Amino acid sequence: MPESFVLTGYYKLLFLYLEPLSSLCPILMVRFSGPEKWYNTFVPGMQPARSLEPGTEMAIWQLANSYFALCLVSTFMLRAVRTALPKDLVAQERIIGATLMALGTADIFSVLISWALLPQDTKYSPSTWSSTTHGNITFCSMLLISRIGWLYGVGRKLQFYN
Repeated sequence: MPESFVLTGYYKLLFLYLEPLSSLCPILMVRFSGPEKWYNTFVPGMQPARSLEPGTEMAIWQLANSYFALCLVSTFMLRAVRTALPKDLVAQERIIGATLMALGTADIFSVLISWALLPQDTKYSPSTWSSTTHGNITFCSMLLISRIGWLYGVGRKLQFYN
């Protein structure tokens, strides 16, 4: 049977399962552990906050909700492309490619902002980074490299981007 989806193998695992799962973690952490717990993971070595100002708490909830929105886009939109266009691989690639370019742009800013705002004494010590810092720098860098690889056809047959 011919290929019916442009996300296969590694890319399918990463973009349809692992990325949405990782994007679900912040909203679950805030909901079940409280916004202070997640807030305290942002900057390694930061003095833990026992409580948050109302504006800060709202910002944490909104940030967690933004991650949840990314989870929903990855979960539903990419699958909808596969379902709606099962035989049109060129259209699939154009839509998914545009989505991955937008997400890749966000990855670049996430990595750069997180890196720029790290304290100098922790920038070059990844072993001291929190899971949130690794998510914002390490995981986003891996996602960006994977998105670029997909766009360039690494490990797959190009339909549109050739």
